[in-house]
Amino acid sequence: MTNRAPQALIPSLAHEDPLVRSYTARLLGLDAEAGEVEQYLKSSLVQGTAPLRRVAARAMGELVADWTLEPLSAALGDSDPAVRAEAARALGRLGNVTAVPELIALLSDPAPQVQVEALDALAALADARAIPHLAQAMGSSDDATRRKVAGALLAMDARESASAMVQALADPDSGIQDIAAEALGRWRVREAAEALVQALPRAPEATQVAICRALGQLQDAAAAPALIELLDGWRTRAQSAAAQALGEIGDRSAVGALCQTLVEKRDPDLRAAAAVALERLGDTAAVPALIAATRRSDGEGEYYYYDHRREAAVRAAAVHALGTLGSPDAVDPLVDAVHDPSDRVRLAAVRALAPLGTPRSVPHLLAARHDSCDQVVEAATDALIALAPDLLERVLLDLFDGASPVDRGNAARGLARLGSEAACSRLIAALQEPERDVRLTAAQALGHVDDPVAVVEPLIQALDDPDLQVRREVMLALAETGDPRAEPHLRDRSGDPDWLIRRASERWLRVRRERQSADPSSAG
Repeated sequence: MTNRAPQALIPSLAHEDPLVRSYTARLLGLDAEAGEVEQYLKSSLVQGTAPLRRVAARAMGELVADWTLEPLSAALGDSDPAVRAEAARALGRLGNVTAVPELIALLSDPAPQVQVEALDALAALADARAIPHLAQAMGSSDDATRRKVAGALLAMDARESASAMVQALADPDSGIQDIAAEALGRWRVREAAEALVQALPRAPEATQVAICRALGQLQDAAAAPALIELLDGWRTRAQSAAAQALGEIGDRSAVGALCQTLVEKRDPDLRAAAAVALERLGDTAAVPALIAATRRSDGEGEYYYYDHRREAAVRAAAVHALGTLGSPDAVDPLVDAVHDPSDRVRLAAVRALAPLGTPRSVPHLLAARHDSCDQVVEAATDALIALAPDLLERVLLDLFDGASPVDRGNAARGLARLGSEAACSRLIAALQEPERDVRLTAAQALGHVDDPVAVVEPLIQALDDPDLQVRREVMLALAETGDPRAEPHLRDRSGDPDWLIRRASERWLRVRRERQSADPSSAG
């Protein structure tokens, strides 16, 4: 084996595959199980040539073992700068903060590569003792070093380095500006607001987004004019971030500009951000613009599917905002939105109508209980339950008496669920009305009354209805009640030639058996 062979083999002692490590140790004449590898690397790091010491330090860094801490710390004083740099890099990988003082000392090393590796290691170790030195390193001429240091200070939550971050807003590297803006916003450095505003116009779009987010977090009203001005730009991501920041700041002077953005701009993401911001500002002056945004565009059918979804997001945001503002003028647009083709918009509309508690919304909330989207159905049910009982009862009775067949069916089911004396009386009376569809709807609903005691006798009387389908629904309703008074009427029809009548009889018998199993005292 040549003199260079051991040096070439040493990195393989730290290979991720244990078989490779074992085979390499055998080639070097070492017993990996007896700890000879550790002794060999330590010896090489102290007594070997400069190239061999560099390779040994690199191998120790790959091993990331606790026993490497002491020899690597000692190697920080090696005469060869490349060895010192490798040792610093290895200590950063090791994750042990014991060597932080020695690494801080290396920041004044005459070799630039050693300074860089020491900074990298300190950034990786994230020890608070290094914060002042890392902040000072923000003045480095190397872009990569400044970026790495800025990221480390942000990750370390090093608020004491805020002044360095403010200076970094003018850094020629836009990536460092982004980090600085994020840090200043996250740390709520209010005195940085002016510097952020000054940096906003000339920054690239990604940095403008970061600055807008920071200004939103600082909630300084003095930043509102600059953010409003940014809304007139052409960078949609930055405009969206500015709209969001204006909503977070809460300065109502932005309402006009946000309304204009919502109505006139084309980008759906920007318009949705404007709607959300207007909701947060809570000014009813935004209601007309929000109402306009709930309407579908005539040209929307020309968009691709992705654009359909983005436009739906605008309508949903506008609908949600109208619900929050609670303006009476918003009721009709919200009612229209309950029938929007987008599930997202319909859900927002139902939720927005709930707190308004207006009678005009009840028929549409009832219809929404049969929506194809389960979330809309659940929200509509919650909204109806939240209404005042007397209001709901009055509206349902009016709807049952004068609406279309579909609305009448919805109203009948609502009355059955309500279960009040007036609701049950109206449904029972409907069993005697001349219009067949009214009788049919009432029979369907009466089977779902929570307390069926009062409805069983009227249903038994309705078994003589002249219409076959009404009789079927009466049978099914009686079967749903499970009341023993219905037993002879249902048993008599167990052999009826109409299969729906037979089905009702079978259902009653099944319900009866289930109740007897649950409560044996009910037998007989």
